[in-house]
Amino acid sequence: MSEQRLAAVEHKLDSIDVQVGRLCSSLDRFTETMIRHDENNATIVKTLDDHENRLRTVEREQIGNSGKIGFVWSIIMRVSGGIALAAVVGGIAYKAVS
Repeated sequence: MSEQRLAAVEHKLDSIDVQVGRLCSSLDRFTETMIRHDENNATIVKTLDDHENRLRTVEREQIGNSGKIGFVWSIIMRVSGGIALAAVVGGIAYKAVS
């Protein structure tokens, strides 16, 4: 090989070495970014799991409360119906006696 050709090959190898160094640096930054993303995703998943558990607790309590409210409402309606019936019967009896 001539010295000129050898110098050109060495120059190209040096250029490749610089480009590989840049690529490795970029890959290192990319890896660090991916690690941070994974950590953030783990935090987000943990937060979502916590919210999901809280929502399930609220739903369970709501179902229990709606059953209690329905029971109380039915008692109120029955008592109100009984009072209304007593008022109607009392009105009829009052008219019959008077």
